[in-house]
Amino acid sequence: MGRIIRYKNNMSNVAVDEDLQGKHKDYSLCYRCTRLDLSDQEKNCRFFEIYKSVNSALSMVTAVWECACFIEKKEEKNESSGNV
Repeated sequence: MGRIIRYKNNMSNVAVDEDLQGKHKDYSLCYRCTRLDLSDQEKNCRFFEIYKSVNSALSMVTAVWECACFIEKKEEKNESSGNV
């Protein structure tokens, strides 16, 4: 675990483990789910919108570890990797 640091996030001063700062997307199921569409809020899973609202209201950042609505995205092939 890293040291705890403070910084301003969305108009609030928050505390975070320095080693984990900005990594919630690496661990949250939402960012691997077909129900998340960051370009169109209207298409998003209703649970994601509630989750986002709660995080914003409480000045928190959390990861979703378990979800009954999760549908895994198919991995996109990286064309530059040489895989066909």
